[in-house]
Amino acid sequence: MLDLRNVPIKTIVQAFSVTPSQAKNLSKGNTEKFTSYELQTFLPRLSPEIK
Repeated sequence: MLDLRNVPIKTIVQAFSVTPSQAKNLSKGNTEKFTSYELQTFLPRLSPEIK
């Protein structure tokens, strides 16, 4: 599991290609607001070479 609590919101926005509001939810560990598709695409967004 990723610990994003101490990561700046701007960094999360850039790394995951999400909105600042979504980044705040991620930093709090709140994943209920995301669709399963969004959650599945986070890893490829972090590591584009993983397919």
